[in-house]
Amino acid sequence: MSYKNNNKFLTYFLFACGFLPLFIWSFRDHGPLPRYFIMAYVITAVLFGILMNGEYPCFASRWFWNAMLPIFVLHGAILFGLFKMLVVSTSIVPIPLPTRAVYGVVGVLLIFEWKVCLRIVDWCRPKQS
Repeated sequence: MSYKNNNKFLTYFLFACGFLPLFIWSFRDHGPLPRYFIMAYVITAVLFGILMNGEYPCFASRWFWNAMLPIFVLHGAILFGLFKMLVVSTSIVPIPLPTRAVYGVVGVLLIFEWKVCLRIVDWCRPKQS
């Protein structure tokens, strides 16, 4: 097994280890909070652990942190909007939203956030002459 395949296996293994307790919690509690935390975890882990994995430079580089600040703000805004959609709206009207529709919205949000993050990283990357 090569290093690249071993690194990919480790990424997916860590993703599964973080997802498993949330998945078990969702079977024990049928409220909106477990669903929100699963969706927030999926968005965060897939975006930062899988999709953006090839875009990370050395963590000590200054431009990396200049790029990550707006990415963290965007990610926080998306998670807050998802919280408002899932938790606050279902506490007012106690009808849960359809699971497929919500995960469809999560998928669209993830692709949108990934594309915007790639543009932010390209914009902040130093120009090579």
